[in-house]
Amino acid sequence: MTTIQAIQITKTFGQGRNQFKALQSTSFAIEAGEFVAIIGPSGSGKSTLLTIMGGLQQPDTGEITINDHAFSTESEKVRAKIRFNDIGFILQSANLVPFLNVLDQLQLLNLVAKEKFNQQQAESLLEQLHILHLKDKYPNELSGGERQRVAIAKALFNRPSIILADEPTASLDTQNAYEVVEILAKQAKNGRKAVVMVTHDQRLIDQCDKVYYMEDGELHLERGIDIHAFGQL
Repeated sequence: MTTIQAIQITKTFGQGRNQFKALQSTSFAIEAGEFVAIIGPSGSGKSTLLTIMGGLQQPDTGEITINDHAFSTESEKVRAKIRFNDIGFILQSANLVPFLNVLDQLQLLNLVAKEKFNQQQAESLLEQLHILHLKDKYPNELSGGERQRVAIAKALFNRPSIILADEPTASLDTQNAYEVVEILAKQAKNGRKAVVMVTHDQRLIDQCDKVYYMEDGELHLERGIDIHAFGQL
């Protein structure tokens, strides 16, 4: 089943001579259970594409669909609801609330949704991510890798069908970076989620089902070639 699809989307910033086409006409589809990486140099349009996929920006033309329903052309109110229920975001910075412990970070999501907190579900998720023993700790008591695991728990807690990760390992050491990617790969396969990861680090893409290369706003699917041949980006 196609979970998220882009249909000829474009994005331009600025006006007149100062126009910059951040995203050329782009189409692709990502299925449930697929782990996809988007690589490319800085300024190539990767993050712009990810924010459009997540409904944080609207494309100038074209359409994003989620689970076969129009998304990008909906009102902001509808997009916000879909974002909260169907999309989990993981960013380079963990963006945790500094005065909440790990368990409360998850409980906050239920408060926003005006739902009863399911502590058993929360603790089960923390256990899967090997951080249950940290449930009473605050962000300043956690390592960088631990904070990023909490961020992943927040992204997964609402059981979204899509995970969008923008440079999720950029601030981590090599070991923690590999562990984060392994978690994302397992979520794609075991949770039947569509997972998209933007990254500069090509060492982290071995577990991905598809790898797209983006340059000057153009997205290309790399098929049957050594993607490591691009060298250091």
